Order: sequence, then structure tokens, then C-alpha cells
Amino acid sequence: MLYTSYKKTHRKAKRFCHLNHLQDLEALLQCEAYKLLLLGQSPPYSYFSIPKKNGKMRSIEAPQEPLMGIQRKLNTFLQSVYYFHKTNAAYGFLLNLKKDPAPRHIISNAQRHIGQNYLLNVDMKDFFHQVTWQKVHHIFAQAPFNFDHKLAMLLAHLTTNNGRLPMGAPTSPVLSNFATRFLDQELLAYALRHHFTYTRYADDLSFSHKDPITTQHYQAINEIIQSHAFELNPQKVKFYGKKSPKIVTGLHVSDTIEVAAEYLLDLDKNTQKLATIMEIKYATGTPTYEAWLEKFIQHIEGKINFLSMVYGNYHPHYIKAVNQYHNAIEEPDDLEIMQDWLDFPYHI
Repeated sequence: MLYTSYKKTHRKAKRFCHLNHLQDLEALLQCEAYKLLLLGQSPPYSYFSIPKKNGKMRSIEAPQEPLMGIQRKLNTFLQSVYYFHKTNAAYGFLLNLKKDPAPRHIISNAQRHIGQNYLLNVDMKDFFHQVTWQKVHHIFAQAPFNFDHKLAMLLAHLTTNNGRLPMGAPTSPVLSNFATRFLDQELLAYALRHHFTYTRYADDLSFSHKDPITTQHYQAINEIIQSHAFELNPQKVKFYGKKSPKIVTGLHVSDTIEVAAEYLLDLDKNTQKLATIMEIKYATGTPTYEAWLEKFIQHIEGKINFLSMVYGNYHPHYIKAVNQYHNAIEEPDDLEIMQDWLDFPYHI
């Protein structure tokens, strides 16, 4: 979740939308035009897989430098533009202005559905890959950009791989938001007609209502989504009844927002694992952090910060997690230094 000022965001959005020629993009990105054209023709990517929560593997296409740097710069401008053109349904991967009274993030997304009796969650299938090169080109060729064909084509080449948005590129989330603007608007209109609450967090779409949500509602929603050339994952369609626990983007929703019990259990296990690792580290006198350990610590800190966002800093869940974390990383006062194996008294 990124925070920035209104003036800075407006300047960036205005500057980007006023691009007219390749030379303007060259100056904006501080990269020679011929290099941009070469990167667009043969974008360099690394390919690898990471495990999903369900045990399956997720394929990642990570842009290599200098394309990664170009996409990061583009992302800051695209996010600024989208801030002023975001739909009322979009909550995922957005800029939030400093002191914003209504920030958009995973928690405020779930809060929209508080107090509703019925819930329908649907999930886009291979979301980024459904945003094709043609869709991205169309994004840049229409409002609010209105770029000419050549500039729109180059930007589409710089932000796609194998003919679609890559999973792993900094620009993919914001471009997926642009690609679903008209879909959001039609689903919002449908929700208004039927008195639903509709929100979208990236590829997770949630619909809630005081009255039952039926299969007929789902079919109508699915038809709207298909009309915009998107496809749902039928295995991730979930109806929640009046008495069933309701989950929106991993958060339990009733009259309040709660993190799942599995989240707290996973955090507790990871913190215990960190405590064991740090005890060994201090006992053996290892002088520096390994990169993997730093990432592991950052992962735990991120989970604790999320608890703060959900509950505040005075909730027992947050206080317990912070105390466990500090106990895990602090060097104990009564640490017994392990002996070197060469010092072991074999003669005894």
C-alpha cells in the first residue's frame, strides 16, 4: 500500500497523460529511445515457480534489468493516473494519499461487506494472463491517455510478455485495474439495480446482500464478466449463507473484521521458528544476517503490521505477536556460548 501527496500524484498523472511522442517517453523515463524500442522488441525475463497455498506452483515472469527499472518508473506514473480514474469497486494495489479519509486496501475492501447476511465470492482465472497485448494497447490508445498508435504499441510491448500481462512485472497490477474499469462500471450498475454491495480486490470479486444471492444472480454476473472477455475460475465460486462464517480476501466478516485463526497460528509458528533460528545464531556467534533470514524476518514483521491495521496497537492479538517477536530476536542475557568441538575434552 503506497502513500503519496495529492499534488505530487496530480503532477505525475498530468505529465504522463501529456506524452505525445517517443521522445517525450524517452525524457520521462531517462532512457534512450533506441533502448526502449529494443526492450519492447525483445523484453528480457527470468522464469521460475513458487508454491501456492494449495500446494500447486505459480509461474513467475520477472523482468530483468533494465526493463525492471523502466517498469518501476512506469508504474509510479500509471498508479498516479489510475488514482484519478479508479472505480468505486477497486480496492487492490492502489495508491493512497496521505491522510486519506477513505483509503483503499484489503481491510477497507472487507469492511464494505460488514453486516450483510449473504455473500458471493468469485475469482478470475489466470487474471493477468487474461489481459492481452491488445487490451493493453487499447488502454493506452483510449482515454485518459489517448496516445497515438506508435506510442501505445511501444508501451504495450514494454509491459507485456508472450502477448499478455506477466505475473511478476511491477506494471501488471495497475494495468489489470485499467483493464477492468468498464467491467467494474457494469458490475456496479448491476449491483445498484439489485441492491448489492460489490467490490473487487485484484482478481477477487465480492458481492453481498441482506437477502439471498441466487445462482441466477451468479449467472447474470458471469455473463457480464464474459462479455468483457474475462473468465471466472468455477472452482473458486463460493456462496455464503446467513449463518455461515463469511470470508472476503482472507478476512472473516460479520459485524466486525477478524483475521482468520489460521493466520494467527501461522504467525505463531513462524515466530517460534525465528526464535529457534536466532537462539542458534547467537549461540554460535554468527556475525551477520543471511539474506533468507532477513526476508523471513520481514515476512513476520509484515504479518504483525497487518494485525495492527486490522485491530490497532492495543488489541491482545497484536500485543502478543509483538512481544513474541521481540523475545525471538533479542539476544538473551543468560546466553551460554557453545563450545567449539575442538575444545571438547576427549581425554576424559
